[in-house]
Amino acid sequence: MKKLPFILSVLILAFACDSGPEFQDATRSELLLLNKFQDLPGYATLKLAEEKPGIPLYLCLTLVTGKDSLIIPRSEVIVYHADSSGVYNESIRGVESTAEISGKVRSDDLGRIYIETILPGDYPDRNDNRHIHLLIPGGNPEAYDIHFYQFTDFFGREFIRGSGQHFTIKLRNAPGGGFVGFRKISVQEYKRARAS
Repeated sequence: MKKLPFILSVLILAFACDSGPEFQDATRSELLLLNKFQDLPGYATLKLAEEKPGIPLYLCLTLVTGKDSLIIPRSEVIVYHADSSGVYNESIRGVESTAEISGKVRSDDLGRIYIETILPGDYPDRNDNRHIHLLIPGGNPEAYDIHFYQFTDFFGREFIRGSGQHFTIKLRNAPGGGFVGFRKISVQEYKRARAS
């Protein structure tokens, strides 16, 4: 009977001492895929936050139609997110798409885009909500969010699972530091946007 309080104390201590999210190293095949994405043409590559402090983040994304998973070639994508402290620093106050960390990219002929940026921080008033926004003209809806599995709690993952606009990426350790993630983005009711 004296062992029961000790065992309970050890279990409570183990759960209280959360070591944070766990990350596996990228596999060999993932590293080969990363190299292919890093070799995409300039129009399909977006480098954000090069002078900003933070953990490097490398995203390899492929745009496909939501209904039948057809590749979406040469589609414009607007990307934006908060800085490592969770602040957008918008050029137009209250309009997140004017975030300091933002840019445009165009998918290649195979629907691929490569993004180098930093891991966004949690909002100052909320945890477990790191994400990156994508605006994809021609989609209905146009707005999509990428969340990171290791930084999203159970309830967030349940919300994402039921949404066609939110996606989760399980991040891996990238060579040389930072994280890498891979994901197909299913764009709902995609119709090629007219050239402006």
